[in-house]
Amino acid sequence: MKVLVIFALALIAVQAASDEELWAQYKVDHGKTYRDIKEEQQRFAIFQSSLRTIEDHNAKYENGEESYFLKVTQFADMTPEEFQEYLALNAQSMPQVGDEVYEPEESLQAPASLDWRQKGAVLEVKNQGACGSCWAFSTNIYVHHYLCLTNSYVTIDCAILHSALPGDSPNRWRQENCYNIISDRILKSLHLPSYLQTGCLEGQLIIKRNKKVSLSEQNLMDCSGSYGNDGCDGGLMTSAFQYVHDNGINSEADYPYKGRKGSCKFNRNKSVTKVGKIYAVKKNEDALKEVIASVGPVSIGIDASSLSFYGGGVFNPSSCSSIALNHGVLAVGYGSADGKDYWLVKNSWGPSWGENGFVRMIRNHNNKCGIVSMANFPDLA
Repeated sequence: MKVLVIFALALIAVQAASDEELWAQYKVDHGKTYRDIKEEQQRFAIFQSSLRTIEDHNAKYENGEESYFLKVTQFADMTPEEFQEYLALNAQSMPQVGDEVYEPEESLQAPASLDWRQKGAVLEVKNQGACGSCWAFSTNIYVHHYLCLTNSYVTIDCAILHSALPGDSPNRWRQENCYNIISDRILKSLHLPSYLQTGCLEGQLIIKRNKKVSLSEQNLMDCSGSYGNDGCDGGLMTSAFQYVHDNGINSEADYPYKGRKGSCKFNRNKSVTKVGKIYAVKKNEDALKEVIASVGPVSIGIDASSLSFYGGGVFNPSSCSSIALNHGVLAVGYGSADGKDYWLVKNSWGPSWGENGFVRMIRNHNNKCGIVSMANFPDLA
């Protein structure tokens, strides 16, 4: 009995040492700094809990009980409650919005699989940092794809894209004034869809006009408040599309990302494009597949509550709402792997998250995670 106790204590000591090493590397990899020793101890305890969650899940993955695996990400020092606050689409029970529902041509035969990255229609993954601007990033990626399919003019090479806040530590977030601190909670609210609004528009620029240009998420954050968006405190993709419809949008080079809401500096003379109609996608997965095949990447809202540590594989969590949507992303393709159909989805949490910034989400599984609950895209004017 005594030997077993000593072995158990030794195992615990080894585990603790391993956690310490992982913690030290984690802080370096993600630029994490904390206010004081007390906060760092609290964050380390949360980090250890995250490690156990990841280890337990991955043991099931190795046994064939799960279709995806987890890994340490920038969110490993956040509690589940704090991560929920990080997600800020706030689209629960949101009605379908659009000028009209898109109807693909009857003769369309969608391919069995499609990846718009292979056609050069998807820009590099960006990083919204701490700011909840995913709605703006979703908008612009779409327009970018559209321009690149209709003329051969290339204004900005994809290689210039950067992570807005590469060291996304809570301390750095505070320095950027991107969120409000409430007691010891890391985030109050974040405006996630701005990254994916720009993404949707960028995609259309590529596909329809063969024009690669990184569009300004900051433009949307600063200037679309009267359309119901609120900078780092949340926004909706369709509202951002409507802003671009009415005003246009500047390039990222002319209006760079700051990661915090500021005064509007939009220059109408330097507008890259406008949008025409805003289309809604029918709320079924076959319809979304047809739209992606015929039009290009589509802005969607999802329940991302379980995505914090996603590392790879086909994401199929045991529980995922089709109604309580909280994150804006971009569907850029679809396919099948190991007998499981999936959607290929571009996120805005940087290239180190997931599969180089992307996630494969289960497809044809009763709209799991709300893939088709709020799918929209614009036509360029």
